Amino acid sequence: MGLVRTLVDRVYKINNSWLGFHKEIKHLTLILRKNLFPVDIVEKVINRYVSRARSRPSASAQVQQVVSTYYFKLP
Repeated sequence: MGLVRTLVDRVYKINNSWLGFHKEIKHLTLILRKNLFPVDIVEKVINRYVSRARSRPSASAQVQQVVSTYYFKLP
């Protein structure tokens, strides 16, 4: 399950649209099926990831906190 989660996370982070994500997930599912991964576990992991990804606030919606950095030169 960890491998499937990692691959789904990579697909999500690489794609910038839901259409591209959908195409890559279909391709990933096909590859995992050829490697004899159980389809129900793969679909469960994908569905859980998608539901969590939709509930997360987007990066643009988050307020970024400005941190000032100070450098001191010591003799």
